[in-house]
This record gives sequence, C-alpha cells and structure tokens, in this order.
Amino acid sequence: MQGLIGFLPQEFGTYENMTSWEFLDYQAILKGITDTATRRERLEYVLKSVHMYEKRDHRIGSFSGGMKQRIGIALILLNLPRILIVDEPTAGLDPRERIRFRNLLVKLSRERIVIFSTHIIEDISSSCNQVVVVNRGELKYFGDSVDMVRMATGKVWLFSVNKEEFETKLDKSMVIHHRQDEETIQVRYLSYGKPWDEAVEVEANLEDTYLCLLKNMN
Repeated sequence: MQGLIGFLPQEFGTYENMTSWEFLDYQAILKGITDTATRRERLEYVLKSVHMYEKRDHRIGSFSGGMKQRIGIALILLNLPRILIVDEPTAGLDPRERIRFRNLLVKLSRERIVIFSTHIIEDISSSCNQVVVVNRGELKYFGDSVDMVRMATGKVWLFSVNKEEFETKLDKSMVIHHRQDEETIQVRYLSYGKPWDEAVEVEANLEDTYLCLLKNMN
C-alpha cells in the first residue's frame, strides 16, 4: 500500500539550506531509488510536474509557502503513487498561490486519484468533482458538489435587521454570516421557512450546504 499512496501532511520538514534538487535527490535515495540514472530521470519528472524544474538549483529556504508546498508534492510523487492524499495544502497561502496550487492538484488528478482534505470551501468548489463531508466521524454526505448544493435550496435567506433585533430576535447558530451597513446589519441565514418579513430567498452555495449538513437540515 505504501507504494500506491503518497501523503502530504499540513506541515512537513525540509532542509532549508539544500537546493530543491539536492533535497529530492537525498529523499529519493531514502526511498530506495539508488540507481543514479533512474533517480535523475525521476527528479526531472517530479520537478517538471510541479512547475519547479527551473528552481532546481535554488535553496528551499528562499521559496515562498506555495513553492515549498509544490516541493512537498514533488517529494510524494517520487515513488509514482496512484493515490495522493493532501491535508490542508492551501492553509496559509495567499490567494494567488492558492489558485496556483489548486490548479496543480487538478492537473495531477488526470493521472491519479487525489484526496484533498480541507476546511476551505472555495478550494472544494473549484477543484473537486466528488465531495465527502464528515462530522465527528459520521459520514454526512458523499457525492457530486452540484447535487450537494441543491440540498440547501429553499433554506438560505438574506435580510436586514437593526442591531437590537440582531442581538435579541435571531438564532445566532443559524446565521451564516452578517455584515454591518451603517445602522443595519445584513444577514445571510439558514431556515426552513421565511425567517423575517423582509427576507428574500437567495441561491445556495457549497458553504451554505455544508452548514445545513452539520445542522442536520438536509
């Protein structure tokens, strides 16, 4: 099984003073790739796969967070696994690096299975064609992301209230998010029925559905 699976944890160690080539070469030897020609061919393949071949002679300590994550992916590709498991890979990355990394995972998924564990809903909606929601060990959903969104249809509402009404008349556990606009507060809210006289039903998204599942509103 170890030969089939590559795992990238949320945090992994590197040798910051090594170049990316030196680091991967050393790791390849530890993984049993001892033939020099095979190792050179494998390093070229994994670095090109993560778009880091041109940085092969640069020290890892000079890389951005997203570039280090790509080196992590290159590391787990050394044994050519059929399944990649990545844990919170975009945590701490700026929006541009996050988009690049998501695109990389989508590209890698063309030739293998990629299991992407994350709490960042945007990453799921833009990258994954199958979604699994687990809450405290219980499977809440497994299926297509589009079908998942449909589960929240008719349960998401938008309306405005004043500060006093927000504090005293709303169930805070059903508030998806809120934003203050001068003297009023605009609220996005979960409810089976119309929760407020001026409430307007709005199109649900993946985040809305995720909260519905956690609150057993499916």
